[in-house]
Order: sequence, then structure tokens, then C-alpha cells
Amino acid sequence: MNKSKQKVILIIIFPFSLFFTFSVAFSVQAAFWYPLGDGMKGDPFDGGIYLPASGEPPPESYSCSFTASPTSGNPPLTVNFALTYTGTSGCGETSVGWNAPCNPTTGCNYTYNDSGLYGPYTGQVQFFVEADTPEGAPRCVPGPYRTCNSPTINVGGQPPADPPTGMAGSALNETTIRWVWDDNSATETEYRVYDSAHNLLQILSANSTTWDEGGKSPGISYSRYVKACNAAGCSSASNTASRATSLNAPTGLSGVQASETSITWSWTDNSSQETGYRVYDASTSAQVGSDLPADTQTWPETSGLSTGGSYSRFVRAFTVATTSPVSNIATRALTLNAPTNFAGSGVGGNPNALLWSWTDNSGQETEYRIYECTSHIQKVTAAANATSVQEGSLSPSTSYCRYAKAYKGVSPVTESTASNEAWATTGSQYLSQGELLSAVLDTQVLGGAVLNSIMWQGSLPSGTAVKFQIASGNSLSGPWNYLGPSGTTSTLDIYQPSGPNVPVTVERKYHTGHRYFRYKALLYSDAEGLATPTIKDIILNWSP
Repeated sequence: MNKSKQKVILIIIFPFSLFFTFSVAFSVQAAFWYPLGDGMKGDPFDGGIYLPASGEPPPESYSCSFTASPTSGNPPLTVNFALTYTGTSGCGETSVGWNAPCNPTTGCNYTYNDSGLYGPYTGQVQFFVEADTPEGAPRCVPGPYRTCNSPTINVGGQPPADPPTGMAGSALNETTIRWVWDDNSATETEYRVYDSAHNLLQILSANSTTWDEGGKSPGISYSRYVKACNAAGCSSASNTASRATSLNAPTGLSGVQASETSITWSWTDNSSQETGYRVYDASTSAQVGSDLPADTQTWPETSGLSTGGSYSRFVRAFTVATTSPVSNIATRALTLNAPTNFAGSGVGGNPNALLWSWTDNSGQETEYRIYECTSHIQKVTAAANATSVQEGSLSPSTSYCRYAKAYKGVSPVTESTASNEAWATTGSQYLSQGELLSAVLDTQVLGGAVLNSIMWQGSLPSGTAVKFQIASGNSLSGPWNYLGPSGTTSTLDIYQPSGPNVPVTVERKYHTGHRYFRYKALLYSDAEGLATPTIKDIILNWSP
């Protein structure tokens, strides 16, 4: 009995009439494709699943079914094939094949996977089983014979897009997050953004790499990922990125002393989402005072502050979920209120004292201090709440300049700024004063003489005084300006010999080159009015 072998052939049909042949008799590793109609020339198959040969019924008499799954999709697509057939033993074969042994009586199954099966093809694809005899082998009947077809498989035309990477988020403002990613695909038609619960949030056009998501609540963290999609479906997901929005920080914080124990803090409100504001101690980061309402821009701090202390603060906006970054740090020191309306006056009957007075503006001072204007040396102290003080041990008929400051001597020790400056002149040490004006003295020096000194003769009882001022010129009719050694007409600018017969040098620069001279003699009695000086003669010494 001649043995001719037949084998099962798997044919793939493409809509553009390109056909390939594949033997299901072999393992996946031994699979080959052949153009249909090549007569199986060079067919390398040397074993497999064979149908009955000569003398047996033709292949059409055999029962056959062929399935494939899935029946649709986009490349690269993996399809599983299963072949089942049954028939009676024939052509001397009762069971055939290797890798897929099959009993023709009971049937067999074969599955094939190939993720590259469809390549770039698009459209409908169908497979069918065909019985054929290997090259050079006798046939039971002429072949080939098609026995059964697979379902039609719909193949897409695009491979899936490559997944995006580098997903990240940044807060644009209090309610908006900007999501960005890297576009790694050349075939996507859209991008899809999802939340952490896999809810689709937004569909964006191809080549998109950013999305601004608004309407978010400050302080809440949001997680997002993105996929690239096309007709083939969607790529795997990018990494998941998380980001929270934050409140805008207040700016421009500053403090102004409202009183000796309070500071008013002010800032710019830059947020539109805050529940309120909180003020913090910059040295401890502890909150100061209670929560402030939304839109607050000023706050008077009135508790726990001491005059002389320095205080630093910062501010934050807040909601239930978050707080803003900190504002700038502002520092303010509390000082004593300075006295005002500072003034001085003489003390009646006491030529050696002055009375200084002011308006007390402080409630925290422990004393007042009076200072000399030029040297800034403290001269006298007054008690807290005082509004005047007497300064003694001064020279009679002398002008003095002073100013006042409030002082706090308990911790923290501090001093106010200065009051205004004031001048005052002590009273005369004499009860009464008289003056004597001389006649015009002509030196007969046409070019002017040089006045050297002045001296007087007479008596000078205790507590009395004799003083002079001198006038000079080149005209008998004047004018006559009586000057002291400083060149002024002030009654405080005088020549005062220490006693009779004691000459006093005259300041020449005011009188050199003058022909005519006059003097003014000032006589002062003692404070009780009991004694007065006596002048018998006045002598001017001059040189031509």
C-alpha cells in the first residue's frame, strides 16, 4: 500500500490579496511563511500533522474547526490559533506529528502566538486550513483542499503611542497647577490626563506637553498622570506627579509705634483665598495674638509690650488646609514719648539759677534729664511726671542752652528723643545798674590811633562791679557803637577790670585806625542795694 502524506496548511488572507502560508504542524520556532501558489517548493517541513493518504476518503470528508482570538486590535497584535479536526485512519497512518501529536480519529488542538503577525497591515484578515501533500509524496487524492476558515480579524493601522515621561507639576497661583511632561511619541492623536483614582480629567491635542488645571483649593495635594493615545489605544501611563497649590504670602510688613506700649503692624494682602492672617514672633516663630479675619491688612499689638523693647514680627495667610510662606520680617522698638514745649527762665532774686519747664508726654518714664546743648552733658535730673526743675550754680547774667529727655531706668532701659532746645539767661547779681557815657575823645592822630587798654580809679565795695564798652570812629558825630571784647553791643559782652587801677586790654581789631573814642561805664550796686562803686577817673591808653 503506497503511503502518501498530507499536511495541514494555515493560510492568512489580507484584503489587498497578499497571501501567506503557514504550517501548523510545527512548533512556533519552526514556522515559515510562503507566498500562496509557490507549490510549496523548497518546503522544509519534514514532519508534522498528516491527514490520511491514498485509498481513504478525501480531506473534505474530515471534520474541521479553526478559531482565532482576539478578532480585532492594533499592531503589534498577539493572536492565538486553535485547530481541531477528526477523521478515520487512512493511508497507513493512525497518528502523526511531533510537537503537536494528533489522533485523526479523536482530533487535536494547536495554538500559535505571534505578536508580530500583522506588521503594518490594516483591514480585515482571515486564516483557513488547507490539506496538502508534501513535495514528492504520493497523494490519496489530488490537493490541496481547503477544509475550514478562521473568523475575520480586524487589524488597526497604527501601533500604540509611546508613553510620555517626566510628569511634573508646579503651582502657578493659589488655584492653578501647571502639569508638564515629555512628548515621546510620533503617532499619538491626543493626550489624556487622569487623577490618582484613574478618572479622566482632560483630553489634549497631539504634541501637547502642558496643561494648566485651575479651580484647585490652596494647600491640597493633587496627583496626576498622563497617557498618549491614538486609534490603536492608549500607551502605558507616565509617572504620577503630585503638587499642592499655596497661598500668596503677604508683603511689605512694617510697624509703627502707636503708643509707648503698642505697635501697629501693617502689610499688603496678596491672597484671595485666605481664611485669615496670623502674626508671629520672629524670634520664636510662636503666634502672637489671635487669628485675624480674611482681608486684614493692619493689626494693633497692645499686649505684652514694654517701652524700650524691640519687637520683630512676620505674617502668614492661612486656610484650614495650609499656610502661606512668611512675609518679610519687620522690627520696631518702643521708645518713650519725648517732652515738648521746653523753655527756660530766670529765678527772681537768684542770679545763679534758671528754671526749666516742659510738657510731660510720657507715662513710662522714671525721671527727666536736662542736657547742655553743645556738649550733651547731663546737668540736672527731675522726678517722673515732673514738668519743671531748677538748675543752680550758674553764673549771673549768663545765657545757657538746654534740652530735656524722658528716661526709663528699669529694664528694658531706654531714653526718649530730645525735646526742643531752649535758651535762658540768669539774672543780674546786682540790685541796680547805672551807666556813664563819656564825651568824644580826640587823639589828634589823623591816620587813626591804636587803643591799648582801659583802667579806672576809685572804690569797689564788695558785691559791686564796674564794666566798660568802647566805641570808636573817624567822625565827631558818630555813629557810636559801644562794643565788648567780642565785638557785640550785648550787655553781656563787656570789659570788666578786676578792680580799680587794673588795666584791661582792649580788643584792637575793632578800634584800630580810628581817631575818635568814647566809652560807656556800667556801675552795679550790690544785691541788697547797700553799696555802690565810686569812679574818680577813667584812663584810656592809646598809641599813635
